[in-house]
Amino acid sequence: MTRPRDAGAATRREAMEGAIIFGAAQRTRILAALLDAHDGLTADDLEVRLSMSGNSVRPRLRELEAARQVTRTARTRRTRSGSLALVWVAGEVTP
Repeated sequence: MTRPRDAGAATRREAMEGAIIFGAAQRTRILAALLDAHDGLTADDLEVRLSMSGNSVRPRLRELEAARQVTRTARTRRTRSGSLALVWVAGEVTP
């Protein structure tokens, strides 16, 4: 039996649409947390506060930064491991 060329097209499309929706939901949660945090949050803070992995938080922060919805500040804060991490805030920060 010959398999059609586009047999997996519907599955791929469904997976892509799901990823887009999931990513948008994560960005919304991160932005809301940053709006609520008056002193900003590190990626580590967001991981703990939102029960999300760093592999989810960090890319969403970069996407939000590219969309100019969040900004990395020059401030740092200690993470759970004791390392210094940059503090993120909602919106653009003007120098």
